[in-house]
Amino acid sequence: GNLMFTTPTIATPNIDFFIHRHWAAIDILRMWIKERKGKEKGSDKKYILYTSRNSPTANKRDVDPQHEKDIIEMIREAMAAHGRKESLVVFNGAKKDGVAISLQDQFDLFSSASAVIGPHGGAMA
Repeated sequence: GNLMFTTPTIATPNIDFFIHRHWAAIDILRMWIKERKGKEKGSDKKYILYTSRNSPTANKRDVDPQHEKDIIEMIREAMAAHGRKESLVVFNGAKKDGVAISLQDQFDLFSSASAVIGPHGGAMA
């Protein structure tokens, strides 16, 4: 189907209304994407996804490579300490050849992860 957003008119707008409307719109968009693009994965969530800022497709707001290696190692140690058996997948937005991953493949990757970890920013929207 089609996705359409409408804006209600209110006499005295306040910030809570706009914040709520923003998050409600995001929820509607997520449901629409899942309905149109989603594949049911069931209980096959066997990995934790780390979203890297170091990518050939990124906006060059990179994390220092050594710092990112340290972060990934801390995640692996935390997984072991908490008995997490999943593998850790590092997502940088690109395939091994540097070409951007399709929206469908990104959606499938994120929706199939048992957890998503990463630096604050656009990848976490």
